[in-house]
Amino acid sequence: MTISDFSKNLLKFKKVLIFSHARPDGDTIGCGVALYLALKQLNYECDLVCDSEIPNKYSFIWNNTVISIGKTRIWY
Repeated sequence: MTISDFSKNLLKFKKVLIFSHARPDGDTIGCGVALYLALKQLNYECDLVCDSEIPNKYSFIWNNTVISIGKTRIWY
């Protein structure tokens, strides 16, 4: 799938669920938050979900972003 294909498919939806891998590192959190914020700017309804607790050392990355940890929704 090309970026163009992905973009065309994305335009079909207005709700997006973004997942990270377990035990996320800074790259994962940064990419997830960047995608979340970009989609919000484009008026998408989106959630960012992580199955593991996010280490506090990365708190500067997700400032004012909603991230769901497992089944718990958390505002950072």
